[in-house]
Amino acid sequence: MTRKAYTGFATLADASDDLDGQRFIIQQMINRLATATLVQVKAVDPTGHTVDVQPMVHQIDGAGNAISHGTIHAMPYFTLRAGGAAVQVDPVPGDVGLAVFCHNDITAAKKNGRPSQPGSRRRYAWADGLYLGGFLGADPSVYIQVSEAGVLVKGSVDIADSLTVGTGATGSFTSESGQVVTVQSGIITTSE
Repeated sequence: MTRKAYTGFATLADASDDLDGQRFIIQQMINRLATATLVQVKAVDPTGHTVDVQPMVHQIDGAGNAISHGTIHAMPYFTLRAGGAAVQVDPVPGDVGLAVFCHNDITAAKKNGRPSQPGSRRRYAWADGLYLGGFLGADPSVYIQVSEAGVLVKGSVDIADSLTVGTGATGSFTSESGQVVTVQSGIITTSE
C-alpha cells in the first residue's frame, strides 16, 4: 500500500497551543471571503450589461502550487449613469478591471432592479460580484479627456441628434447630405 503525504496550510506552530489553533481556523475562514480582485474579461453581453471574468491572481495549494480560477459568469459592469443619461463604454474581452464582491446575495436585487431581500444567506461570495473596468490597459487611441484646459475628443465623432455650439467653434464637419463645412472661430470659411 502506497501512502501519500499531503501538504496543508497549517504549520507546526499552528498546533502548538489552543490559541494558535484558533488563530489558524479564523484565518482559514477569513480566506474564504471574496472582497476585491483584479479580473480579466473573457466575454461580454452588452444587452444584459454583464461580463464573464476570470480572476488574475491564481490560488495556491498547501504546497505552493498555482491553481487558476474558473470563470465568474454574468457579472454586471459599471456604466456612468444619471437618470436617462449615460456615458457608456462597453468592456471587450481582454480588458482588465476590478471585481468587488457584495456583503449579501444580490441575485434578487439584480433581477428586480429595486431593493430586495437577499436571495440566500451567503456573504462575500464570488457570485455576488460587480465589475469596474479600466485597469492596466494600453494607452487608448480613442478617448474623451476632461481637464481644466477643457475637453479634448480624440477620434471620430458621430452625432445622432443636433449639435449646438456657443462661440469659437473650429473644425470641419460633414452634413447629413455629405457636404463638408469648415468653420474657423465660429465663421464658415468653406462649404463644399
